[in-house]
Amino acid sequence: MSTPPPFTPPPSGPAPLGSVPLGSAPLGSVPQLRVRKELRWRPLKAGIALAVVGLGLLVTGGVLLNVAQGAAVIEGLKAQVGNSIAFQAEDVTYTLVLVRADVLNDEAMDRAVASITCTVQFADGTAATVDGSSQFSASSTEAGSSIGTFDAVAGPATVLCSASRPSELIADVYALAEERTVLLYTSYGLMAAGLLVAGAAVWLIIIGARGRTVFQT
Repeated sequence: MSTPPPFTPPPSGPAPLGSVPLGSAPLGSVPQLRVRKELRWRPLKAGIALAVVGLGLLVTGGVLLNVAQGAAVIEGLKAQVGNSIAFQAEDVTYTLVLVRADVLNDEAMDRAVASITCTVQFADGTAATVDGSSQFSASSTEAGSSIGTFDAVAGPATVLCSASRPSELIADVYALAEERTVLLYTSYGLMAAGLLVAGAAVWLIIIGARGRTVFQT
């Protein structure tokens, strides 16, 4: 007959750390956090609103610029490039515009403007030169492209525009007219403001789309 193992009493004192009785939850457990991204609606909505405003300013400025150049083409004196225009000058600023004859050929229009040089002779014996290639940026619309401007001396005057290279356009006609300064600079101001507002709109939309981090239990 086998002898039963000797009886061993249970250990006295507190249970060792980490031992948890079966069926009970661990003490001091930390709840799990969920992390998610949330759109920032306030800057997003503000950005969209500013984008609409900026687009409106750009469109309005472009329309005014088109009106200014269109008026110069319609109301101005015109001649073929290579021929002169005699006019009675006033003490104001005049603009020279290459009339758009080929709607689809923008690159040829730009090259034609860059090749044109105009010489203006005034009644007092002085002269002015307008170089189409020296413009920082030629204003181009459906009516034409700007060659440049000059300040006139009152009295009889003559302007002659000539090209340094053969033209690729259907017709080479330039127009001379008084510059509509208020209308022109209003259009430039509106377009500049539109670009600034559009830049701010893009910044706000990016901030709103990136969103923010939200922690949830």
